[in-house]
Order: sequence, then C-alpha cells, then structure tokens
Amino acid sequence: MAGPFTITGMTGNSYQLDLPSTFKVHNSFSPDKLRKAADDPLLGQTQPPPPPIKTLQYRVHWKNLDEDLNWYPASNFKYSPHRVRDFHKAHPNDPGPPRKLPEWLKAFEDGLDSYEELDDDLAMDKETKDDFMERLLGV
Repeated sequence: MAGPFTITGMTGNSYQLDLPSTFKVHNSFSPDKLRKAADDPLLGQTQPPPPPIKTLQYRVHWKNLDEDLNWYPASNFKYSPHRVRDFHKAHPNDPGPPRKLPEWLKAFEDGLDSYEELDDDLAMDKETKDDFMERLLGV
C-alpha cells in the first residue's frame, strides 16, 4: 500500500496526487510533504522503535529520612516481597503487582540469599493479577 492518495504524475520536483473533489487544495506537492505508508517505507527510511514497555516502579518512604522523590524499579524490592505484597493488598487498583512477585515470595520464604535471576520490572497481566489478588484477598 503506497498511501491514501495515488500519485498521478510528476512535474519538476513536485508530485501530483489524485485527491477527492471535496479537497479544496492544489494537487501538487513537494516530496518533503509526502511519505509512503508505514507498512511500505521508502528506501532508506526506517521506522521509529515502538514506545518502551512501561515498567513498574515504586516510591519509598524510608524511616527516619527525608522524603525520597525518586522512583525505583520493582525488582529493587525483590528482597522485601512481603512489603510489596502488602502494598498491593492495600492498593488493589494500583498498577502491579510485579509479575514475578510469587517467585520472589517463594525465594524469600525458602531462605535464598540471592535471586538476581528473578529481576523483572513488568506488572502482572490482568488475568494473572486477578487470580493473585483473589488468593491474596481471600475473595
């Protein structure tokens, strides 16, 4: 697909387009005003990368310290999984919990000293969150 309007000709450096009669503009355009459809880019034209996946982050109130305005990735709290769980129990409509929270809880309860391989800053999908919250809240 080349775009919504067909190029019908070229005069000098301008392209003529087949425009609907309801368009009250001249049908001649310079090439810098035209582009091919996203699924059919021009030679050498690249698509911008998709927007980044939103990661789950938390702000923290540290005891006996001034307010911390920083946001920290969810995986920074994998060694405090019960606090993360309790936060989401108290705030079930907030984004999250982290999708690896059940694994963080198990690793913590198993007494593992390190579980760096469980880093993950993405939130649970809706279905997984619903199941997790149902078990957590005992609904």
